[in-house]
Amino acid sequence: MHLHLRSDLRLEDVGDDVLVLDGAGAQVHRLTGPAVRALHLAQDGADRTEVPRDLEAAMQSLIEAGIVAPSGWTRRKMLVASGVGLATATAGLVSMELPAAAAASSCAGGNAGDDLATPVTYSSAGTYSFKTGTMVTMITVSAWGGGGGGGGSVNNAGGGGGGGGSFATSSLTVTPCTIYTVVVGSAGVLGAAATAGGNGGSSSFGTTLVVAPGGGGGAAGSGTTGGAGGAGGATPTPAAMTTGGAGGLGGTMGQGGGGSGGSGGSGSAGGAGGASTSAAGGTAGTAGAGTPAGAIGSAGGNAGAAGMNGNEPGSGGSGAGAANPDLPGGAGAPGRVTIQSP
Repeated sequence: MHLHLRSDLRLEDVGDDVLVLDGAGAQVHRLTGPAVRALHLAQDGADRTEVPRDLEAAMQSLIEAGIVAPSGWTRRKMLVASGVGLATATAGLVSMELPAAAAASSCAGGNAGDDLATPVTYSSAGTYSFKTGTMVTMITVSAWGGGGGGGGSVNNAGGGGGGGGSFATSSLTVTPCTIYTVVVGSAGVLGAAATAGGNGGSSSFGTTLVVAPGGGGGAAGSGTTGGAGGAGGATPTPAAMTTGGAGGLGGTMGQGGGGSGGSGGSGSAGGAGGASTSAAGGTAGTAGAGTPAGAIGSAGGNAGAAGMNGNEPGSGGSGAGAANPDLPGGAGAPGRVTIQSP
């Protein structure tokens, strides 16, 4: 008695496993291990007596699930003989109902969440939709908040550096064929002459599942006093992750602005930007250690020079060096969200 695969079924390879969809796309089986080997025998038209002993149970499961049929058997005869329906999960098979006939095709191709063989990265500020594929149930999300902008100089006092964004990462259980909102935090705008820098925006996945707050903007100089550095990004979600480094203090009259803090790495918080103590700008904030490391903060502007923009992802812009006329600070860097297989 020869075996054959039902002609109205569609097969899709998923790594070492095989997805079996019926003609309407309303049912999907996932075959693993012995069931895949038994399926290949049926595709080759093997005789029932040729099935190896170690695959007999798997082959019987395929017959009972309505995936494989002996030659000469009608679909009705097969169901009556086995006493089960196509939607029944049997030994050796993993089955799940899809909510509608279009559900299977709606997750196949064209969606960022379908193929995580390589990470999916969002690096431009904005809001995105990430859709999980039919078999995606676990992902790892890493997020960096946007960096704060550096403050402008005023009255020969340097502006403060912007703070670096926080870093957060988490492995999450997700639902197949589901859209999750991804937000990449905006860069803090640079502080114009005599103006404070803007705050960096928060980056997130699923609104509250993973959240990395942005860094604060650096203050403008005031009189002969350098502007204060922006605060590093606040406590992220999960809270066990790292905050951003604070911006450096702007220099007093005749001195440069402070460097910004780096964004947090997974091993430690971002480094704080150095305060300016001479005509040279403050030292750049050291990148947070860990894997991945945070972006290095930008060095403070020298006396008479504008601030520098932050480095991606999420470091703050530096404060402007003292000058007459007043100068602007540097913009922060946008955040980033990366999604990959755990």
